[in-house]
This record gives sequence, C-alpha cells and structure tokens, in this order.
Amino acid sequence: MEALLIAWFLFCLVAISVYVILFVAVIKSAKQKGRSSGLWFFLSICFTPVFCLFILKCIGTTDEKRRELIIEEERLRLKIQEEKLRGKTNAELQSILGILKEENEIIEEESEEERKKKEKKEVIMRNLFLLFVGLVIPLCFIAVALCNKSN
Repeated sequence: MEALLIAWFLFCLVAISVYVILFVAVIKSAKQKGRSSGLWFFLSICFTPVFCLFILKCIGTTDEKRRELIIEEERLRLKIQEEKLRGKTNAELQSILGILKEENEIIEEESEEERKKKEKKEVIMRNLFLLFVGLVIPLCFIAVALCNKSN
C-alpha cells in the first residue's frame, strides 16, 4: 500500500512539474510573439497549455512586435558597420559603401522571398487549425450524442 502511495505521489509530482514547464513555455512564447502573457496563462489554465502553444504558433507575432524586432536588428547592424568603418581611409570607405549597396539589394530580395514563405506558412497553419477545429468539435458533439443515446 505504501509503495502505491509513493508511486502515486511521484506521478502527481511529475505531472505537476510538466504542467508548470508547459505554463512557463506558454508565457515565454506569448511574450516573444508580443501577446499578453497573463491572458495566455489564463487560457492555458482554462484549456490546456499544449493547445495554447499550438494556437500561439498558428497566430504568430503581432505587427508591433515584428516592427520592434526589425528596428532592433537594424540598430545592431548599424552598430556593427560603424565599428567596422572606424579607422578606414576614404578610398576604403567608398569600396565598402559599394559592397554594402550590393548586399542591401540582395537582402531586400531575400527578405521579400522570406516574407512570402512566411505568409504561405501562416496560411497553411491557419487552415490546419480550422480543419482541426472543424473536425474535432463535430466529433465531440457526436461522441456526446452517442453517450447520451446509449444511456
């Protein structure tokens, strides 16, 4: 009897630990995507943390958070370029400027392609979510109806 009690205690301890880790993952994911961490924590309590992580993955980052990340990346890029340019002669600076213009054109082309890929991925994820919801909810209603019918 004591062994069963200890096993049950360990199982509950592991289950609670896993849930706490999943709650933390929901909060971190919400913060990274510019979403309200408190709201998503509450939703993960009401539903499940795994479901909330899936939804967060589907809806992606907010436009405001995306802008903040782009601005931060640009500041970092400018800081690195400034450090590289210190102590260079005028001819070297002209050469570097030409290279940077070429790199900027390539980056703009790549970022446009990445944006299109990301949009396609978001559309696919939303469609999968809608398909999931469209299949699971009716199946739940059918299961409930069958259970009620059998009783």
